[in-house]
Amino acid sequence: MIKLQRYTNREEWLENRRTGIGGSDIADILGISRYGSPFSVWVAKVYGASDLRDTGAMRFGRDTEPMLAKWFEEDTGLKTRRNNYILAHDDYPFLIANIDREIVGGGILEIKTTNAYNKDSWDDKVPDEYMCQLQWYLGITGNSFGYFCCLMGSRDFVIYKVDFDKELFDVMVNKAVYFWNKFVIPKVAPIAGGRDIDALKRLYPEGIPETSIELSEAAEIAACQRKEALEIITRQTKIKDEAEAILRQEMGDNEQGATDNIIVTLKKPKNLSFDVDKLKAEYPEIYNECCAKEQKRRLNVRESIKN
Repeated sequence: MIKLQRYTNREEWLENRRTGIGGSDIADILGISRYGSPFSVWVAKVYGASDLRDTGAMRFGRDTEPMLAKWFEEDTGLKTRRNNYILAHDDYPFLIANIDREIVGGGILEIKTTNAYNKDSWDDKVPDEYMCQLQWYLGITGNSFGYFCCLMGSRDFVIYKVDFDKELFDVMVNKAVYFWNKFVIPKVAPIAGGRDIDALKRLYPEGIPETSIELSEAAEIAACQRKEALEIITRQTKIKDEAEAILRQEMGDNEQGATDNIIVTLKKPKNLSFDVDKLKAEYPEIYNECCAKEQKRRLNVRESIKN
């Protein structure tokens, strides 16, 4: 294990993440993450993180980390301490780790928070992307075991011990080294997938006027698939709307209806909605100030007219 650099704030930490493949990247590269993809990792490493918003969930996770580490120590009797270094693989310095806590005497602690709706994903198991993350850290630091602790909602707190899996780590290292040398170093993008559309919009926000290229056969196949998918969505939306009309007509002004097999409710939501039309009509200056100045490029596909 190599200590590369100490960071003192979030900005330094974000910039240091571009220097290599970390634990939060590896599941994306393997294609088993619920949140990212190989393409999104490539964009972050080559161009920098495309979305640096500090969300409420992210702030909550950081702010509760010391408290959850204390809970872990109280429940296990183990002591932990911070390690603010970017750590790296002995042979591949671009394979990096940034751990939450190291356990005094050996071991690593990863601290997670999630909402109550994700409780099932932590019942008696650790989500795959987080398991890969901890195995990555164990392999790079040379530890033989580690722990997860996770606060689910505001009530449930779980702790899992994880032993190092060398076979899995070796697979991850091989995949990461290949990804770094094949895509990141030469700045050649991997194939994007459906979850990468937002990243693609941010990567190519502006078009060059009056430019045109010859598309590949794969692009033509994709255009046909998109057209077929839109036709299916249109048909299914019509079926859905007709079914909803039957239900709404039978329900009338009742809030609940039932058969032996189903229960249907028709109620106004308790959360507030935003009336854009009213804002535009009564406060046009505020509306204009709040309107987005940039318009995103719209994808349109049509059949070519051949002479």
